Amino acid sequence: MLVEIVEGLNVAEFFGIQKYEEPIPTSMSGQLWACHRSSLSYDIENYQTYPNFLVNDEVEVTEKLHGCADYDTIVDTVEFGEIKIGELVELSPKKCHIKSFDINTNIIEYNLIEGYSAQENNNDWYKIEHEFGILRLTGNHLVYLPELRCYRAVRDLDGSETILVD
Repeated sequence: MLVEIVEGLNVAEFFGIQKYEEPIPTSMSGQLWACHRSSLSYDIENYQTYPNFLVNDEVEVTEKLHGCADYDTIVDTVEFGEIKIGELVELSPKKCHIKSFDINTNIIEYNLIEGYSAQENNNDWYKIEHEFGILRLTGNHLVYLPELRCYRAVRDLDGSETILVD
């Protein structure tokens, strides 16, 4: 059977594709938060509000979508070892590999920082005390909740969650 495929055509039924949702373990029934069903709203300027770009113009558009960590937050890098995040932002050149956790493979790895900036203080700081010390993060900073396998903004935590800290 020949089927003409055009942009926008839903071919899931033709190919027998079905959405898979991992079953919730009975031990966690009623304790999960459907992270993938929620959305975060961002106040991002529309690129169309800027002058027209010429065909051959090279343009890089970035927008900081998540929160900030306090200047004194210690991060681990390949190039500089453990360093305050504020000092890292002030360094030049700013390219280095920072310790991170791949939630899909459960592996700690070092990834190249693609970009960062120093932000003005918006006085939206939260203090999280943990066994390794204290984190000071803005309310819109996302933290990973391993038991729920999702990210949540710091301002939305109620204190009962376990966050991933290393």
